[in-house]
Amino acid sequence: MVSRVPASCWPAPPRRGFPRRRRPAAWPISPPISGLALGGWRQLQQARARAALDRGLAGDLGAGWLLFSPAGQVTALAEGLAERLEAMGLPLRADGRLPLPEPEAVALRLALAKAGEGASLPVPVLLSRAPRVELMLRREAPAGEPLLVGRLRHALSARALPLARLTTAFGLSRSEARLAACLCDGLSLSEAATELGWTQETARSCSKQLFARMGVSGQPGVVRRMLASAVWLG
Repeated sequence: MVSRVPASCWPAPPRRGFPRRRRPAAWPISPPISGLALGGWRQLQQARARAALDRGLAGDLGAGWLLFSPAGQVTALAEGLAERLEAMGLPLRADGRLPLPEPEAVALRLALAKAGEGASLPVPVLLSRAPRVELMLRREAPAGEPLLVGRLRHALSARALPLARLTTAFGLSRSEARLAACLCDGLSLSEAATELGWTQETARSCSKQLFARMGVSGQPGVVRRMLASAVWLG
């Protein structure tokens, strides 16, 4: 005689679809950020902000640095300097060299060789005449390893400064500020008149007002006042 198995003991039929996920007793909770980690993050952000200020200041003054190999390749350079060089028509080539005309390229090679020999004074190099870009080369060992370090400076243009910055810094009218920028960039009074579309008489009259407002006696005084001022700084 075959005994019957009660229905309550039969295995449950398989559920259709995906099996039901079990809910964990407690979802994991991320540990709170420790005060030490938060302080380190803040210090990193502050260091980055200070580095950005340094980069901006160097750019305002037309300065930067480059590291060269003995063969003349740029192995490293200041952040943001590559963009400034490209804007001046000196974009770095794919091989890391500066695209210089032959006379300037020869001068750079000679200067690198002289600096590599350990010249006692920095070796000057003219990289470009228009715009003017100059370099001072020297062999240094900032981290114990001898490097060819180039400190670069390119010409600044007062006419590229915001006009409002000049009027505010020196208490000038807009016309006087435009004339001051031209004179600071090396233009004569006659050349400035042509640049601004003025007559010679208008330029002479405006220059007298400009000299009086800046407390100088002529164009050299305007140039000295502007170059020595903080008007270039961002």
